[in-house]
Amino acid sequence: MGAEFTVPIAPSQQFEPAQSTYYWYPGRFGVKKAPASFLARLHELHPDLDCTWHPVLERWLIWYRKPKARYKYCPGWILLLIVQNSAEEYIPLDERVLAAVYAQSAMRWGSGRRYFDRVEAEHQRAQEQRKKTHDDDRDWRMGDLWQYHQIKNIGNGSKFTTYHS
Repeated sequence: MGAEFTVPIAPSQQFEPAQSTYYWYPGRFGVKKAPASFLARLHELHPDLDCTWHPVLERWLIWYRKPKARYKYCPGWILLLIVQNSAEEYIPLDERVLAAVYAQSAMRWGSGRRYFDRVEAEHQRAQEQRKKTHDDDRDWRMGDLWQYHQIKNIGNGSKFTTYHS
């Protein structure tokens, strides 16, 4: 028998609550809020919306006040979105942020059912586009093979007598 084989146990990593996006909610003491001009425009959409700065991520966070929500780090608040683009890069507080908040709101869609139907239709449209692109690409690549397999008559007489006799 060989020598015993042991694997060292990695030390547990402590989670810093301040790294969590939910730690920096509007009710926390010392949290930095968005500029008053942006907050005024945000409150025009809904008075229960708020915006705070996350110092670790260096991103703005949009919150919705909901007293029934009971979470450990953000009691009474729901995180709606982290203000960043699709590449997870910083973007400033401007009309794009307000448009993103409005796109998620019930004021735009009227009900959860209509919002779900819109998301479902968008998903279906994306699936059809992917299938069409795939089919077009496949047909384009198969064109040469299809042409190669066609019955050809280059100086050999009648196609009928060559292939059907």
